[in-house]
Amino acid sequence: MAIAVIVGAFPSYYCLALNQPETIVYHSKPTLSRYVIEYPTQTIDIAPDGIAAYSGNVWFVVENLSSLVSLNHTSGLMQEYPIPGLKGKGAVTWGIALDSLRNLVWFTEQTSNSVWSFNVPNHTFKQYKLQTSDAFPFSVALDSKGDAWFTELFSNKIGEITPSGNLSEIVIPGPSDPEPSGITVDSTGRVWFTLPGINSTGVYYDGKFEIENPTGEVSGIALVGIAVDNSGNLWMTQHGPSYLFRVQPIQRIF
Repeated sequence: MAIAVIVGAFPSYYCLALNQPETIVYHSKPTLSRYVIEYPTQTIDIAPDGIAAYSGNVWFVVENLSSLVSLNHTSGLMQEYPIPGLKGKGAVTWGIALDSLRNLVWFTEQTSNSVWSFNVPNHTFKQYKLQTSDAFPFSVALDSKGDAWFTELFSNKIGEITPSGNLSEIVIPGPSDPEPSGITVDSTGRVWFTLPGINSTGVYYDGKFEIENPTGEVSGIALVGIAVDNSGNLWMTQHGPSYLFRVQPIQRIF
């Protein structure tokens, strides 16, 4: 039986936030129905947004408390880490990625116009403030080298943060307002992303872009989310027509 888990080119610039607010720890008492386990958060109306899971822990951001939260779904233990400087401002996060090798949680955040990393053992945050104002950092993905790649929904760019802290913002060529949304990285290091504003998908590799509009090959388009599997297949969600779209390695449109 399946069970669903629900929880209510610029120089780098970052701030290492010291004197972290005290971690809030509490136990969630899950409720079980036939197919769903629900884990209540410490209070209602906190608006959980982005979510990611790895090795027994689930990470998510709660907007109205401006905190990053971890859940151990076996014990029900929740640990809440307030994001520095955002108390009372509302942390809007849609993208989270987990770097298990370096024990980092990466997430995008619209209100501070930043990409953040959180060091799990040390409970410390780093803020990478974007040079482009009101960029709306949206999705984030990691490559095998530990680089964090992200999309900027409002500024027609993708970005990269290297392990050494260098931040680059790269303009996507082509029509204006492509609305770069989902992003993923395959095993060859190619960075794939969706452009729902122009009904297209794109790839960035070795300093070059390729953009493809699959209109006529795919019903409805409106591609938003994107992921790559172990066989190199690309999977995308079609927000408007409510389809999933797969591109197989040999049959790629690129």
